[in-house]
Amino acid sequence: MSDKIKLDYRLAEEMIQTFRKGQQQLQETMREMQAVANTIENGALLGVGGDAFKDAIRSKLCKSIGNLDAKFKELEGDVRKAVQYMQQADSESQGKFQ
Repeated sequence: MSDKIKLDYRLAEEMIQTFRKGQQQLQETMREMQAVANTIENGALLGVGGDAFKDAIRSKLCKSIGNLDAKFKELEGDVRKAVQYMQQADSESQGKFQ
């Protein structure tokens, strides 16, 4: 039984672009949430409730968004490396048959 590894380069590039777009959307969401936290901090919601909401945005939500952004970046890099490895393997194998 032969092991075959296949990679559709077009689909892999689409995955890379999807991860990149996801990162951009997450970064925009992070900016928007920081703006909300700043608005709250500047007096839009005063008291314990305002402080708790602002802290939740900054310490929990933004941290989670940052973690997801880092994972998207990692996945983009992983797919990019897989494409490079496959292209290299394709090139090397073609050279053996010429």
